[in-house]
Amino acid sequence: MKMKSNTLQYFIFSSCLFLLTFCHPNSSKNNSLGSLDFPISGKPKAQEAFHKGLLLMHSFEYMDALDAFKEAQQEDPECIMAYWGEAMAYNHPIWQEQDYQKGNETLSRLGATREERLSKAKTPIEKEFLTAIEILYGEGNKVERDKAYASYFEELYKKYPENDEITVFYSLALMGSIPYISDMKVYQKAASLAKEVMDRNPDHPGAVHYYIHANDEPNYAHQAKKAADIYAKVAPDAAHAIHMPSHIYLSLGMWDEVVSSNVASFQASVNRKERKNLDYNALGLHSFQWLQYGYLQQEKFDEAQKLLEDVVFYTKESPSIYTHVHQAFMKTTYFVETEDWDNPLVDLQTDHTGFNISEKSRDRFVHALKAFHDKDFAKVESILLVMKEEREAAAKTISLDAGMALCGNGGASGENATPRDLKSSEIMEMELKALLAWEIGGIADAEKYFQKATTLENEVGSAAGPPTIVKPSHELYAEFLVANGRPVEAIQQYEAALKLAPNRTKSMKGKKNAEEILKQQASL
Repeated sequence: MKMKSNTLQYFIFSSCLFLLTFCHPNSSKNNSLGSLDFPISGKPKAQEAFHKGLLLMHSFEYMDALDAFKEAQQEDPECIMAYWGEAMAYNHPIWQEQDYQKGNETLSRLGATREERLSKAKTPIEKEFLTAIEILYGEGNKVERDKAYASYFEELYKKYPENDEITVFYSLALMGSIPYISDMKVYQKAASLAKEVMDRNPDHPGAVHYYIHANDEPNYAHQAKKAADIYAKVAPDAAHAIHMPSHIYLSLGMWDEVVSSNVASFQASVNRKERKNLDYNALGLHSFQWLQYGYLQQEKFDEAQKLLEDVVFYTKESPSIYTHVHQAFMKTTYFVETEDWDNPLVDLQTDHTGFNISEKSRDRFVHALKAFHDKDFAKVESILLVMKEEREAAAKTISLDAGMALCGNGGASGENATPRDLKSSEIMEMELKALLAWEIGGIADAEKYFQKATTLENEVGSAAGPPTIVKPSHELYAEFLVANGRPVEAIQQYEAALKLAPNRTKSMKGKKNAEEILKQQASL
């Protein structure tokens, strides 16, 4: 029996319309953001916007990724993965940040219930990703959800071992399930997963990016040197991608490369700010503080002070937690590295609203060092008392709640304390106590505090960036030992400091000085 002509034409038209609406392109390539292969359902323009958002998200350009996912929703309100993408962009695993409320609000726009949302999946893979995000924004505290999310991706990886997006999101989920670089076995598992995708697609921004993060520690950084060298070329339009290689360069003590990476990264953020007519909160101050640290390691102190003056201006013009955190970080770094205690900027007061305990302690620690310089030991004791009280109060805020809200553009830390934050704060207290004991001639007490500080810092591990403990305790202990005529032990402490922060200039110069003293002693 023959189909009527108009019926046949309608069937062909409908079939073509379906294919146009739900076509699955093999890959998405953006010469300035990288490439990936992740077919989704939706109208072509929605797919294009979604894939741009996904590429941006893999490079942690979360704000621009949100814009792209929202554009995909506008192009096709039925493009369910665009809602998944928006919700994912409110979760920052490496930074231990999540806006739980906004993530759930996004999912509720897709459907009122979990069952309704899952029913909208057009393919099995889409359903798997929707199921995963239901875990991420589901019941339980954030730590429990992060671990359950990682476990779910482990099962997906076993089921779809050749799926690049499942593999890289499993890698990221593993790193997000524990505090940053706290368990290198987990991180090396994440590295192996990222490398699988890199081997299949060297231009995948997530694979290259996560491989760098997974090796962001001095003992492993050499493994990611090649990835660091190519990442900025893979995604040159992502400011974070231009910055990220400097994580490896800093872990290897490559100061010229740290500087060049962050000059370029900060400029990319300036270009974006001007292009979008944004305020100073849009600037990549994370790159800016790394650039300052690079200059300080090169002993380019004038350049480093200019950056400090700039961030003070940005903070005045666009005050926020984001700008205040970076102002405090850059001020404290500058004065510890330069010991320029007569510079009036040392007395700069910063609003601590929204700071976590380690950030507050850094700022107070440097004010205490200034007080030491001024021989105002009563002020040092007063600052120490405040630091202790704040740390004890912060210990009560360790939270496993539904997820902390974001600060600024994602570069600032959450206010809730982590065990690492508390230890970092306590280390700085121990350093000040050691200096006070030393000042009054209590050498044995000073040594007790120094040993406690260095033991704690070994537990905390490397900073994966400019030192969180603004004056590394092994370095300070070594300076004490040199001053007390014990160069052999000082050299050991400098070596311990350099293990955590390779090629750090103050430790390198201090070790060389101790070796010279040892030679002089031997020649007597």
